[in-house]
Amino acid sequence: MGSTKTKEDYKTRIIEYIEGLSSAKLRLLYDFVEYLHDKSAWEETQSILSNKKLMKELEEADKDWNDGKYDKSNYVDWEEILI
Repeated sequence: MGSTKTKEDYKTRIIEYIEGLSSAKLRLLYDFVEYLHDKSAWEETQSILSNKKLMKELEEADKDWNDGKYDKSNYVDWEEILI
């Protein structure tokens, strides 16, 4: 039976392992971590793009916006989101 590790447990162990690696191996590790990061971002993008209902709504909203036929109450200003 395996023990349950937390995200922090994994981070701690990874840092311990990293300490003894050569520059060449650190570069390989960096490339792999970068690949995992990019893959995750791509998977999220694919998830959004494959949501047909969401894509249709975005297309309709974009058309309404470009045609000047939109109800401002249906839109949120980015500045309000970023606050």
